[in-house]
Amino acid sequence: MVTDVDGRIALVHSARWGERLDELSAEEQAVLYELGVAEQSESELSARLGPESTLLSRLRAGGWLTVSYAYHDRVLVTVRPLGPYREPHPTGPPVEPLLSRFAVLRRDGDTLLLESPRCRAAMLVRDTEVMAVLHGLAARDPAPASTLPAPVVAEIITELAWYGFVHEAGEDDRPDLTTEQWSTHELWFHARSREGFHDYPLGATSWGAARYPPPPGRREPWPGPAVPLPTPDRTTLDGSFGAVLEARRSLRVPDGDNPLTLAQLSEFLHWSARVRWTTEASGQELTLRPSPSGGALHSLEIYPVVTSMSGLAPGMYHYDPFDHTLEPVPADPLATAQLVQRTTAATGAPPPQVLLILAARFSRVMWKYQGMAYALILKDTGALMQTMYLVATAMNLAPCAIGAGDSDLFAQATNLNPLEEASVGEFTLSSRAP
Repeated sequence: MVTDVDGRIALVHSARWGERLDELSAEEQAVLYELGVAEQSESELSARLGPESTLLSRLRAGGWLTVSYAYHDRVLVTVRPLGPYREPHPTGPPVEPLLSRFAVLRRDGDTLLLESPRCRAAMLVRDTEVMAVLHGLAARDPAPASTLPAPVVAEIITELAWYGFVHEAGEDDRPDLTTEQWSTHELWFHARSREGFHDYPLGATSWGAARYPPPPGRREPWPGPAVPLPTPDRTTLDGSFGAVLEARRSLRVPDGDNPLTLAQLSEFLHWSARVRWTTEASGQELTLRPSPSGGALHSLEIYPVVTSMSGLAPGMYHYDPFDHTLEPVPADPLATAQLVQRTTAATGAPPPQVLLILAARFSRVMWKYQGMAYALILKDTGALMQTMYLVATAMNLAPCAIGAGDSDLFAQATNLNPLEEASVGEFTLSSRAP
C-alpha cells in the first residue's frame, strides 16, 4: 500500500513493516503508484526514471517489489520478498554454486514454490527448465541439464545466491557449529512459528471461523463404562512450594513391592489436569486447569497406560478431566505393549507402573491460530509436564518425562487419525522406591 504524505514524500507500508520514501520526483511518484496496479518492465521503468534514480533499488531492498524473470515471453521464476533485505546484490553467481540444504520445494496453488527459513524471499518456479537448474545446483553440477542460455542461468543463480538459496560449495566443507547444529525441519519450525523471517499469517487469526464450527472443548468419550476416580480428601499437597521445587527429580525406577494405587493416580490427575471451570469466548469452549494453555484451549488429552497398579486392571485408558473418570480404550494389545517397551528402552529402567501419553487434538488450537499453533501445543505439553513433575514430587511419587515417543504406534494402538489426534509427549509415573 502506498500513501501520499506530502508532494514528494510517500509511505510504503504493509501489515508488518513500512518505509518512508523522501524526495521523489513526479515521474517516480507516478511509477510508484503504477507498480501497485500492474507489472512493469524493468527496461521501460529504467528509461522513464533515468540513470540517477535509485527508486527501484530502494524498493527491492525494502522488500516491496515482486520480480519476475522471463526468457522469450516465458516467465521462468517470480521472486516474492518476505521482508526488507538490504544486502548488496552480487555481480555474478558463485564460482561453485550449491543449493542450500535448508531449501524446500513445495506445491503452492498451481505452481512450485522454493523456500528456505534462512531466506527473506520465496521463489515461484514457473518453468520446467528452472527445475533442471535446481537439480544441477543440488548435485554440484556446474553445467545443469537445461536448454536455457548460460547468461539466463547465471542470472537466476545470482538471484538465488543473493537471497541465500545458493552458496559456494566449499562452505559445506568448513566446520561451522552455528549452522551444522540445525536440522532442516528444526530450523523451519523455529523460523515459521515466530515472526521476523516471513510474512505469512501468524497468530490468532481464527481462520477456521468462516469455514468450520469450533471444535468442542470436551473430547468425544470412548465407548464402555468409565472408571470413577475418588476425589482427594485433602485440599493441599504436602510440602512448601520451595521444598517441592528443590526435591523435583526424574525418577525412573519404580517401587516393585508397593505399586501405585488407584487413589494415588486419581489424586495425581486431580491436581495435575482436572477441569476447574469452563467458559466460552467467540464461540469457543475454554477451560481453566492446573497447567496453562495458549488461549485456554487445552488441546491435550491424557492416556494412562497401566502396567502394574493396585485397583486398576492393565490396559490403556483415557482421562476425562471434566467428570474425573477413566474411560477404557479398546487399544491394540501389541501396539500398547510396544509403547511401553519403547519407554523402557528410552529410560533404561524397568517398565513404569503407568505410562501417561499426552495426545493433542490439533484442531482445538489450529482452528484459531496460524503458523504458531503446533509451537503452542508443544509449549502446553511442557507446561503440563512441569505441573505433573511438581504434583508427583509433592505426593512422593516417581515421575519422569520422556524425550521422544512413537506417534505411529499410538495411532496403531488407538486407531485414531494422526492428523486429528496424535501423541506429542510421554510421562511415566510409579510409586517411589525407598
